[in-house]
Amino acid sequence: MKMQNLDRDPNGAEEFVFLLHGLAAHRIVMARLTSHLKRCGYTVKNWGYPSIRSPIRDHAESLRNDVRQVAEDPSVSRIHFVTHSMGSIITRCALLDERFSKLARIVMLGPPNHGSHVARTLSGPLGWFCPPLRELSDVEGSFVNRLNEPEDLEIGVIAAGADLMVPRESTYLSCQREHIVIPGHHGVLPWKQETAVCVENFLRSGAFSQQA
Repeated sequence: MKMQNLDRDPNGAEEFVFLLHGLAAHRIVMARLTSHLKRCGYTVKNWGYPSIRSPIRDHAESLRNDVRQVAEDPSVSRIHFVTHSMGSIITRCALLDERFSKLARIVMLGPPNHGSHVARTLSGPLGWFCPPLRELSDVEGSFVNRLNEPEDLEIGVIAAGADLMVPRESTYLSCQREHIVIPGHHGVLPWKQETAVCVENFLRSGAFSQQA
């Protein structure tokens, strides 16, 4: 399996985590979570992609191909996802047409599951250059608002308490297992220690709070 930016646990961990950043961002946004999850014993793929010029379905297809490689690796027993912002929508799209048997849990940070008013505002002047802006708009009939919700998955959602990009009400999924709010803005969620602990807890147990 040849994949770049793969941080494999030297002790042979069998649980694999894909991390995805959001629109107009970089893999460095997920660096703290990458380091934290490596220390927890996970094998980590901080999945970077050129987010601005290509539509969400193109990114989803690339992600699906990489997930397929990992799923075929006999040393991997479970596959998780930790996603920020548009990375959550890419993941939802990637898993829509192909359900992998090793798929386990997903944590979404500030996901625009019902779109973003900021994306709607910017899609007018910049949509020709950045197709995802139109797709992430909060208008009825946008790509994200037509995207089917994932079924039979353990999903935890973390919203930012002072998010100016994605309103709290836009982060919810009817199929979610848990939803919590952490103080801070949209962009700081992946950097907060509280976020890292909650992500670790959810991947371990399916709950954000530490289980006794």
